[in-house]
Amino acid sequence: MGLLRVFSILSIVICAVFAFNQQSVGVRGRLMCGSTALNNTQVKLWNKVNLGRDDQLAASKTDDQGNFQISGGTGALLPLNVHLKVYHNCDRSLPCQRKVDFTIPPQYVTRTSQVTNWYDMGMLNMQTMYKGEGVSCIN
Repeated sequence: MGLLRVFSILSIVICAVFAFNQQSVGVRGRLMCGSTALNNTQVKLWNKVNLGRDDQLAASKTDDQGNFQISGGTGALLPLNVHLKVYHNCDRSLPCQRKVDFTIPPQYVTRTSQVTNWYDMGMLNMQTMYKGEGVSCIN
């Protein structure tokens, strides 16, 4: 009976380890406001969940040319539902910022600890009013 108990516990532990495999995602691109680079602009990767709070996977800022490269990940049983959120002041004055939410295609989320398939968003002109765009005063 003791051997069966050890085998059962070991099986549960192994299943739990494999069920919560690390998943990772990476996104890169360039943000512009018309012909001007959006430098020092906040970008964040989020995992949107159905129940509970969304999980922030990573945060970064664009460089002087508006370029960003951001990656993050977490251990999860279910596939990640990754979104890139951009908080910017293109054609808007302070204190609050425009917030744009981009869905990252699921094929760019890998079950590895390191990014193996980067999603390249290309150059985005943030003067565009994107569907579902909002305003954020706290980010």
